Amino acid sequence: MKKILFAFTLLFLLASCINKSTKFEGTWQSIKNHEDQLIITKAGDNFIIQTNYFGQEEKVPAIYNKEKDDLEVSSSLQPILVIYDPNSKHIMFNEYELEKIK
Repeated sequence: MKKILFAFTLLFLLASCINKSTKFEGTWQSIKNHEDQLIITKAGDNFIIQTNYFGQEEKVPAIYNKEKDDLEVSSSLQPILVIYDPNSKHIMFNEYELEKIK
């Protein structure tokens, strides 16, 4: 019984330590134009978002906001948010809705 209780406690502790930000990692494509893609990779505590919109590639850093559960890209006016929708399992980036392909 003690082994079962110990295993359950250990499993609970491990599950509570899992970083929710990992859901953002991967390759995402626009639901309207499959050639428009984002590749989100973890870089230490932050993320790199590689975009391929309109045939132009760009890499921008992003920070995971634990309180809001989103990624934030700094811009000169206001942060650009990457928001994950758990119902559709899509992300919103600016006005684009993207689905995960990898």
